Amino acid sequence: MDLDALAAMAAADETHRYELSADGALSIMPAGDPERALTVSRLVCWLMDQGLSPEQVVISCAIKVAAGARVPDVTVWAKGKPPRSVQSGYAATDGLLQIVEVVAPGTEAFDQVARRGEYAAAGILRYWIVEEDGTVLRHALDVRGRQYVPDPAGPLPLADLLSSGPDAFDDVVGV
Repeated sequence: MDLDALAAMAAADETHRYELSADGALSIMPAGDPERALTVSRLVCWLMDQGLSPEQVVISCAIKVAAGARVPDVTVWAKGKPPRSVQSGYAATDGLLQIVEVVAPGTEAFDQVARRGEYAAAGILRYWIVEEDGTVLRHALDVRGRQYVPDPAGPLPLADLLSSGPDAFDDVVGV
């Protein structure tokens, strides 16, 4: 399957997310439940409170990763480098600095392994996973090894993240 076929399937079905792994495996997932949608909304508001613009904080932006395509929950782009379509409506990762995935029931391993590896290989600097219990696992890219390393501060409760002020996470401010 190629990205054109994937895009056509996704366009015909707005109630599901369609993704294609680098090895060609097709994933079809529900668009998301209200709890996940609220978590995504809260994260977007928090990121914008950090000084990021709507062109930098984008939800459900389909991106081309290696030979496949993913639809992360939240993407953070460099200032002046918003997402740009490169093939069949999928954005290139040039300028993509951070991805946040909000885990849905049954996707834990997928978010921890498959997506994590693909995003690291694409050179995306930060990858956050919000687990079902509200724990935020923050990872930074080790550019030498092209793999993510956990934040030395460890996991963070989502409530603590969302209640923090603009100076709490310098790695996000000024992106």
